[in-house]
Amino acid sequence: MKSTNKKSIFEIIIALFCVFCVSVCQFKVSASTVLLMQSFDIGNTEVGLLTSATSIAGLILAIPVGALIAKYGFKLIGIIALSSCAIGSCIGFFTNTSEVLFFSRVLEGIAVGTMFTLVPSLIAMVSKGKIRTFFMSVFSCYVGVGQIIVFVTTNLIVDPSKPDSYKNL
Repeated sequence: MKSTNKKSIFEIIIALFCVFCVSVCQFKVSASTVLLMQSFDIGNTEVGLLTSATSIAGLILAIPVGALIAKYGFKLIGIIALSSCAIGSCIGFFTNTSEVLFFSRVLEGIAVGTMFTLVPSLIAMVSKGKIRTFFMSVFSCYVGVGQIIVFVTTNLIVDPSKPDSYKNL
């Protein structure tokens, strides 16, 4: 059996780093729910939509991503996904309305659906044997690790007495 080359391992490590970053974006709203409700004067329903917007957008996009990867390649689709995540985060940082914040969450959802499909596909295609199993195991930790990073970081950088401090996330 052929072993995985160093370039492929480097690509997988970069992709895993990216998927953990996207995971953090996915969970940041749950950690700052109370502050968002105060800042935007919204209720539970709107916060629920903000929380689930990334998952819903990701679910819808996950299906066509495989075809897009096959046509345009991992790198281009990955860059588009990360750009969508960065743009969504920036829009969310600068907005003052809940509607625009929802739109920013949909943009982040594009990254969620894309990266959570792209990374295991990349791992499966470029790695072999035990290395593939190891990287798939690391990938499967994205939810737990992303949540831990967000919830620990939230306590360090968000001030409950200042509703606009949700932007620190």
